[in-house]
Amino acid sequence: MFSIDKNLGPKLIMIKEMMRDLGYFAMIMFTFMTAFGIATQSILHPSTPASFDLFKEVFRKAYFHIYAELFLEEYDGNPNCKENNSTCPTEITTYSAIILMCIYVLLTNILLLNLLIAMFSSTYEKVKKKSHLHWSLQRYDIINEFSIRPPLPPPFVILSNIYQFCRYLYQKTNYQGTKIKYVFSRRYGDASKLLEWEHKMVQSYLSRRHKPESNDNDLINQLTLKVEKLHQLNNSQYENSQDIEEKFRKLCSRIDQLTLKEEELQHNVDEKMKNIDTSLAWIKENLMKTKP
Repeated sequence: MFSIDKNLGPKLIMIKEMMRDLGYFAMIMFTFMTAFGIATQSILHPSTPASFDLFKEVFRKAYFHIYAELFLEEYDGNPNCKENNSTCPTEITTYSAIILMCIYVLLTNILLLNLLIAMFSSTYEKVKKKSHLHWSLQRYDIINEFSIRPPLPPPFVILSNIYQFCRYLYQKTNYQGTKIKYVFSRRYGDASKLLEWEHKMVQSYLSRRHKPESNDNDLINQLTLKVEKLHQLNNSQYENSQDIEEKFRKLCSRIDQLTLKEEELQHNVDEKMKNIDTSLAWIKENLMKTKP
């Protein structure tokens, strides 16, 4: 019933997913515990006969080392051991067992436990992002579960069963009913087919949803190309207008130069005409003087 609550429902999903992460972590931890336990037991207690106590001792220290229970008195050696006893460790093997224990504690307490915390944090963030979706799914499952249950409690549930059986017979004989309720169970008897159908429907919906966006993007790209073409055309027209203005300035300058030359030429012609008139007047005057 906690799953129907909006706050507690996602927390149950988190616990379920974290238990899965804990299972993977336990397999990794079991590998480290087995390797360390067998190595340490063979170093500290060599030539020990196989027994249930031996199996227990292999995992006892390896497991409690995770919780910082080091059992240092066992690494110092047993004072009751004799030097010639094959089951007693030597001084060198005792030091090697201590070094092995330090490496094991370093790996388990720092590396693996922090790995477990990181896995839990990642799972928590993933579920938290979709907490509303998980809660809606759990709420649907509970509502669906109670909707198909008989309304009467035991032992009166037999009455509901009799009613449903009579209703079933009535529908089979007289009432055709709707086929929507059983369409999935008939057409998709296998759960994998139903999941495949849901996936196809989701892809179809997403494609229809993104299609207008793609059309809008194509339209925007086309408009952008047209604007760029208009801009290029405008630039070319502006350059042509600049060339025309430059040519017009040159033409005006040329016309001004021709006008000045024409005025200068007209002035020279007038001067020459005056000189000619003066010369003709002088000739006429001299001719008049030479007559008798």
